[in-house]
Amino acid sequence: MRPRRAVAALLAVAVVATGSACAKRNEDKEYLIKVLDKSAHTSGVFRYNDETPKSRFLPNGSVATVRGLIEDDFRYKARLSVDGGDALDEIVADDSFAVRFLDPAGLPLFTGAGFDPATRALLAAKYWVEDPFGAPPIGDAAVADRLLGLDPIVDSLSVIPYIQDAISQSAAVEKFNEEQIDYRPAEDPFPRPAKGSGVERWDVKPTQIPRADAAETGNGNVSLAPASVFRKLAIYIKDDRVVQIREQLAARFDLLDKLRNYIERYLEKLDDTTAQSAASQIREVENDPVQLEAILNLALNQIRVTAGETPIRFRSMRFELSRQGEKVRAELPTGTDVRRGSLAAFGVNKAIAEAAVNAAAGDESGVSTTTTTLPETTTTTVP
Repeated sequence: MRPRRAVAALLAVAVVATGSACAKRNEDKEYLIKVLDKSAHTSGVFRYNDETPKSRFLPNGSVATVRGLIEDDFRYKARLSVDGGDALDEIVADDSFAVRFLDPAGLPLFTGAGFDPATRALLAAKYWVEDPFGAPPIGDAAVADRLLGLDPIVDSLSVIPYIQDAISQSAAVEKFNEEQIDYRPAEDPFPRPAKGSGVERWDVKPTQIPRADAAETGNGNVSLAPASVFRKLAIYIKDDRVVQIREQLAARFDLLDKLRNYIERYLEKLDDTTAQSAASQIREVENDPVQLEAILNLALNQIRVTAGETPIRFRSMRFELSRQGEKVRAELPTGTDVRRGSLAAFGVNKAIAEAAVNAAAGDESGVSTTTTTLPETTTTTVP
């Protein structure tokens, strides 16, 4: 009986240890979510950068930048640019919403079929247009049912709820420690905090890639690899405030091999001409990691869109917060270049949103989804 009792005792210890580890993981997640929430409701200045890679298979990579300030939960000011060109200014103050296009080429993205023609003409002439009752939802309210990347200003204003959601979906969160046995500096895309800076870095861990044949076991879309598999995410905190967030959604190093195996298993299930062509393209670039990653990402998004899911935006993102708690003002524009108009229908054109989904899945036909950016400024580095 003694051996059985010994085994039972060991199992009991293992269960307790596992339970303690789970509790610790949950506590760490809750801590980060609370710190993020604190920064979400604090005034300050921000900079948001979203970069998608260019490749042979996805030639339309771009860099979108948003610079702005947040006065409080109901007032903000932001400027958008893409690839170095000023594009769009937005100001929200309570119920009022003001917009100016610095580059009218971006008008079709935000003014669909139901948009007021007179207001569109004013925006095309680079006037400020103010709608005293047109303020859009921001923050948590702007996260749902939205395709990441189409409206970088909305993305920048909803970074914190987006990151909180990513934490909830993650395998775990851990305080950065370069002495950990499994830390691989060559695979770390993010900077380490400078010693003595008082900055802590927390890493959000990716989930495991699912089995491509999981759907055959009755689990449906559980077989679709989610964004959390590809997400590397670092949150930098000082004095219980977030100062910087860095995210990379990519398939690199060991994950590239796993994604290739995953895609090839899917193609085996399809067993048609399209699948054979895709498999041939994969073999053609198998010795070029950059092109291989691009075609595998494209294939995964084709699978996701076909299954009715949104495509994953493979990208690098950087979000910086400064002057937190200081008094900053988001004042509505004044002067002779301000006109009244209706911005009730201002927002991403649904036709362009659909074209963007198709483009992410490899169909580049249809409407261009290029957005716009600010001129480069000095980048804030982690202290």
